[in-house]
Amino acid sequence: MPSVSKWQRRPSYCQCLRRKKAKRKALSRKLNEVTSKRESKLLTLIFKRSQVPTTTYSPWQLWIDTGGTFTDCIARTPSGELKRLKVLSSSVIRGAIVSRTGDRTVQVNMSWPVVKDIFKDFEFRIVGKSFACKIEQIDFVNNYIHLQGSLPYNLEDGAFEITSHEEVPVLAARLLTATPLHKKFPPLEMKLGSTRGTNAILERKGAKTAFLVTKGFKDLLLIGNQQRQNLFALHIIKPLPLYDFVLEVEERIESDGTVLHPLQASVIEKLVRQLRKEKVESISNALV
Repeated sequence: MPSVSKWQRRPSYCQCLRRKKAKRKALSRKLNEVTSKRESKLLTLIFKRSQVPTTTYSPWQLWIDTGGTFTDCIARTPSGELKRLKVLSSSVIRGAIVSRTGDRTVQVNMSWPVVKDIFKDFEFRIVGKSFACKIEQIDFVNNYIHLQGSLPYNLEDGAFEITSHEEVPVLAARLLTATPLHKKFPPLEMKLGSTRGTNAILERKGAKTAFLVTKGFKDLLLIGNQQRQNLFALHIIKPLPLYDFVLEVEERIESDGTVLHPLQASVIEKLVRQLRKEKVESISNALV
């Protein structure tokens, strides 16, 4: 048998390349199998977790805008549903009396934003009359209101209103979340805006206000900064101040906070007596 040298036993260059490619393919195949197994396990785990009910709870979200006549509300439920509500800013819900059907029952015509009876212990009032009574329950199917007290014998057709004696944002939240009067509200987040302050300023129907200012500056807000709408007007009409009267205070401080003339206790007592005499509801001060 002829002898074979070691150089003849060594594989050729092409054979080495083929073997390397085969090894690479085998390794790649194994990696793909492992990766696919891992991905399938991961997808299975994600699917199982998605089927488990979540333990986190999303609160109600309420956006309320209170105006002079109406209050507009938008709410997002924990499930993501949007609800809208419009109620009177006087915090009452109104309807019309159709007939009296019993000593404590009245049939009414009502178009309210809720159909769930949450109105137990709300106050029922007849508009224009002194009668008032608490509600026992409301039948929304037949439009009956059952009261806890007897109705007046001379009851006539007319308007009625019910109230919980709460501020209108609270009433709106109660109606949107369908929460009865004596139960706690569900977790909620409320953002409240109002034009009542602006309306009170424009209509000058705000609280009776006293302006406390350092002695010697009584006419400070009346003098103003000389700005006027018509620069060349000979007859200048200035708007009236928002406060009802001014009280001067004997005190003075410097711009750096140094007290030049301290405020005495006797001066404070005198101011309190004057404010009580005038039945002041609000105080504004500018001590300089």
